[in-house]
Amino acid sequence: MLVYTALILAVGTLYLSAAEGGTQCKQVSAKTDFDKKQYFNEVWYVTHYKDENPGQYSGKYCSIFAAQMSDKSINEAVCHYKPDDKSTIYDVSRVTEESGKYTAYYKKVDEKGNEIKGMDINNNKYTVTVMEADRSSALIHICLQRGDENLGDLYAILNRQKDVDASDVIKNTLSKTGLTLSEFSSTKGIGCEYNEGTLISLLEK
Repeated sequence: MLVYTALILAVGTLYLSAAEGGTQCKQVSAKTDFDKKQYFNEVWYVTHYKDENPGQYSGKYCSIFAAQMSDKSINEAVCHYKPDDKSTIYDVSRVTEESGKYTAYYKKVDEKGNEIKGMDINNNKYTVTVMEADRSSALIHICLQRGDENLGDLYAILNRQKDVDASDVIKNTLSKTGLTLSEFSSTKGIGCEYNEGTLISLLEK
């Protein structure tokens, strides 16, 4: 809530949502001409997010994700940072993508890529729908999941640069889908700290 999806993004961890189960995720349409080679490349910053099921945690958080695509696989690494206690967690995922929608099966790791035990990767996943994306920005919808149980919806605006405003393309997509930028929380000025080098290195683990 990269999302990155993590974001997925993003996106797929306890920082993204601590909501109780029993929620049915919304059905959202993907971008028709989605360019996955362009999307699954380099670093995405979550600059705005809208968590529709915040559950027990409603504080501010920051997310960044990186993706790497080869002929045989797509890998994604996500970093979540919580400004109030300066804590950081990382997820690494294997991704299956089809027509602008992808599911990331993730595991929690430390900054060196060592798996933090106690999380079954097959039961921890999030599904991302890329609603809009170009070279510099994207709008995604994330369905947070635990096993076969949906935890809730999260929307995220992604940018290649941190602390920037939503583009006109993204604002137009929000309008078409009945969303408004004012409903989103911005990560600008809340004390986000990122280690892009560590994040990218996790893709090689």
